[in-house]
Amino acid sequence: MALSSHRLERRPRGLAWRLAPKHPRMAGAAARHRGCIVFSKIGFALAAVGGALAPGVTLAQDAVDLRLVGHDDLQARSAYQPIVHAYGERRILFVGHHAGEAPNPQTGKVEKNGLSIVDVTNPAAPKYLVHVPPTGNEASGTQHVQVCDGSALPHADRSKVYAIRTNGLLSYEVLDVTNPAKPSFVTTIAETGVSSRPKSDRGDRETHKFQWDCESGVAYMNGTAPGWRVTRVLQAYDLSDPPHPKHIRDFALEGYEPDAAGPYPEPEIAGLHQPFVVGNRMYLDAAGRSSRTPAAPA
Repeated sequence: MALSSHRLERRPRGLAWRLAPKHPRMAGAAARHRGCIVFSKIGFALAAVGGALAPGVTLAQDAVDLRLVGHDDLQARSAYQPIVHAYGERRILFVGHHAGEAPNPQTGKVEKNGLSIVDVTNPAAPKYLVHVPPTGNEASGTQHVQVCDGSALPHADRSKVYAIRTNGLLSYEVLDVTNPAKPSFVTTIAETGVSSRPKSDRGDRETHKFQWDCESGVAYMNGTAPGWRVTRVLQAYDLSDPPHPKHIRDFALEGYEPDAAGPYPEPEIAGLHQPFVVGNRMYLDAAGRSSRTPAAPA
């Protein structure tokens, strides 16, 4: 698919935007708790991130058509975004973690929080496969992750399975997770930039929630583009061939672009929270501004 077809067209109201790519897979749900709890609901197994159960505490009082099946403590790492991917009959859970560190019993080392990979094929007995720390000494946390089969991507190696993740606040990465127990680094999609805003409650560099459309290969990343006036903007990349990422464009609300006139956005404003792409429309959760505020492409 030609890059020029990935255009954004503003809808008459709100932050709904028309997109050229077809329906993508939605990003996984997120929660700010520790541990992996596996539930069964009306015959289907699903994995969700939830609080580790304290002694004597049960979920029975609040459960509706749910029962606790299994649990993994994820090495006591604070968990954020989970996503389950099918490997034939196997079901593999990828869990992004907040910044921090914890001992890894598999290596005997204290590691900065990165990405946990858990085999949840048998939901009653989840098997922790591996912890993948962030890359480099400065990054901490891998809060966000998405997975695509090479066979689903337009120009990828069909025998491979790929994951993309945030590398702390510093960059976005591609991993080869064909063997989920032995993932390997493929490439850096891009390093984040530094915001030009002189005063910010959020620092001057961030990454946050994103979405990868396996059918088109377009990844709608979320982080700091160089010189922009907030710390989170939409950054679109062509990852139809994951080892060779191509930048498509950056996009945010009017007043956030590097050459905008007027006062800087308020210090507490992050910018983009999360893109949701459904069919040929994109919905952007833009924190701190009216949904009727015009947008500024770049």
